Amino acid sequence: MNTLILNPNTSLRISQILHDEARCYVTDSRCLKVANVTGGVEYISTPLESIVATNYMLQYIADNHERFDCIIVGAFGDPGVQQIRRYLEIPIIGLTGSSLAHAKMLRDRVSLISLTSAFREWYSDVISSLGYNSLVSQYLSAEVDMEIAVNRDRIKLARAAVDIILSNVPRQNAVVLAGAPWAGIANMIAGQIPNPVFDGVESSLLFCNALYSSRNKVEPNKKVVQGVKNVSGLLPAVANFINAAKW
Repeated sequence: MNTLILNPNTSLRISQILHDEARCYVTDSRCLKVANVTGGVEYISTPLESIVATNYMLQYIADNHERFDCIIVGAFGDPGVQQIRRYLEIPIIGLTGSSLAHAKMLRDRVSLISLTSAFREWYSDVISSLGYNSLVSQYLSAEVDMEIAVNRDRIKLARAAVDIILSNVPRQNAVVLAGAPWAGIANMIAGQIPNPVFDGVESSLLFCNALYSSRNKVEPNKKVVQGVKNVSGLLPAVANFINAAKW
């Protein structure tokens, strides 16, 4: 299975974090590609930044989707996933949807821990759109300096996660670490806390494998577009995407 993890922001450091963690779950690293979009912001924390990211994601996916069997959007908040999914003939999976679905298999309540409180409004909107309002019973923020998070001080990140979980999270809750820089921290702290803990990279790769192996295949919903629209200033592949044409 050829898997693309598309980082919808411009941080090469976060892409390296995603790549390092994803390699733990693939049998052949040659079948894994991690790529950045070509424009946007260093990290996404608002709905507006998510819209910007979706534009650049669409450009990359339109040009490259035929090379892959599955696409993972490597940012919590799943920018563009629901909008682009209906046009693709391969699975496209987000860190948010996959980690929450994974956690729901083990617990009826989830505590979501973001890196800082700046993400809460956007994450709340996304969780609502995914239908998980009743699942996420607690929002917490580790208030980690984003320089520490992006530059990957794993010891400080792990310590911050353990401290906030032991101090605030009910034992019966699952924990979802919300944000790409948390990748790999769930495995680091699993033996130090009483709760099941999830991050989006592991969950999304597990779902990719399941969908790839399933006899039920993805079918694009091309009925969402009525007729062919005139477009201008767009890459040909993106124009085809908008008009729901076969690539």
